Amino acid sequence: MTEKRSEFSAAELATLSSRSNLHLLISGKVYDVHEFLHEHPGGDLVLLGEGGKDATKAFEDIQHTDDAKELMAELLVGYHTGERMTTQEPKQTQIKRKTAIIFQLKCF
Repeated sequence: MTEKRSEFSAAELATLSSRSNLHLLISGKVYDVHEFLHEHPGGDLVLLGEGGKDATKAFEDIQHTDDAKELMAELLVGYHTGERMTTQEPKQTQIKRKTAIIFQLKCF
């Protein structure tokens, strides 16, 4: 897992979106989730679709369990510097996210 550090800039966070180095920003905190990909109950595509950007809304849209929220403390690696994140996501990311959501709905 990535060593804990104090701050991640938006530009730096944007580069951390690969399967082997995947970070999410949730409520101002940065989490390294690459080792959690295979364990995520919603599947790895959900996390990969949010990698390297602010995933707060996506996280809050799902009612996560208390256990999930406790696990997050173990994945915390730092904090966002507070600079504005880009909100426009590439078309390919939008397609992957929609595919992941449809897949989840069909599985339940």
